[in-house]
Amino acid sequence: MYHPSIARATVALISMLMVCPRGWAAQVTRAEDQVIRSRARQAMAATPLRMDFTVTELGDGLYDYEFVLKLDNHDSSWEPGQSWGWVIAADAQESDSPLADFVGDPADLPIGPWDTYTVSMGYHNGPTLWHVLDEWSPVEEGDLLTWSGISSHYTEELLFSTLVGNGELATFEPMHFMGSGCELDIAASDHADSAPPGSQFAFRFDVSNGCDEEGTFDAIMLEVTGSIGMSRALYHGADVILGTASTVGSVASLSVPPSAEGEYTVKISVERDGVAIATDQFHLLIE
Repeated sequence: MYHPSIARATVALISMLMVCPRGWAAQVTRAEDQVIRSRARQAMAATPLRMDFTVTELGDGLYDYEFVLKLDNHDSSWEPGQSWGWVIAADAQESDSPLADFVGDPADLPIGPWDTYTVSMGYHNGPTLWHVLDEWSPVEEGDLLTWSGISSHYTEELLFSTLVGNGELATFEPMHFMGSGCELDIAASDHADSAPPGSQFAFRFDVSNGCDEEGTFDAIMLEVTGSIGMSRALYHGADVILGTASTVGSVASLSVPPSAEGEYTVKISVERDGVAIATDQFHLLIE
């Protein structure tokens, strides 16, 4: 998430990005418009992709948007090997995007096969992942991509599109508003960066800024990846304890196997409807 002072400066630069060369802004030409219009007419409303978003107020008239593009296969049309490209969030048909001044967070790059943010203009208008002809090919249901950015506009209604690919394309599909922003933080001062094999390892984490509002999340997941992987729910469903204050704190513990030497990534995710709406992680060396 951007600091507001940095965010103000980056929003001010959006007008410069709109007139930069094609490598910075994908401006759809009239010829491309005709192709897109044809694809839009042919595209079915059904798509196995879903896009969720949250909005967090940063102050000074700025908002942080968190996007999640997920293969949930709700229409049962997905088959292995399918892929999608030219992904547009906050899309608008022949009009300005509701997030026309959106500035993507460079810390989120790369996002799948895309390593740059750009803008589509013409029949489709909105923040876009570049290069538009690169395609994301999820390997199983539940695979997802996440990215974020800032805008001076607030909205709870957005559309998204995927204009190329061999799966069912999304054309001005509704995005799912997941509520106010939810933040998760692992307290760095409360855990070591290394631990011996066979030990018990614990760390504290906090979820805040709207996470304690009823219905905002329904699970907190712990995932450890490395030479030995594990995943389990810290809280799930009715077991979630929602606090009355602005912060919910808890402690997670890990039992380190005797033969688990190596480097690991420990990640905590706050989820709603199976979608991660906030994550934090740290690296752990077992030696």
